Amino acid sequence: MGCRDVVLESDSAVAVNLLNKAVDVPHPLATLLWGCQDYIKKCWGCSIYHVYRECNMVVDRLANLGSCLDLGLCTFQVPPDNIRSSFVDDLCGLCRPWAVV
Repeated sequence: MGCRDVVLESDSAVAVNLLNKAVDVPHPLATLLWGCQDYIKKCWGCSIYHVYRECNMVVDRLANLGSCLDLGLCTFQVPPDNIRSSFVDDLCGLCRPWAVV
């Protein structure tokens, strides 16, 4: 797509930590992580950060929607209805309660 600077935000602190640090050989996901890290180090800027899902509900709702779709690439010409309201909320910086169980 020609993007040169990418910011990746994930609500998985474990995934962010694994991608941002060196991986030991005995780690069960070492090969997958090395592949991701090599791709991240290509000729572009990529920063990876942890964010709580309450800070980016669009991504959270897209992830939930993705679990119901068929395998393969899915593109949208317009955002699905249940995502539009989250988009506006995220742009406005709407605060959401964070439940700790």
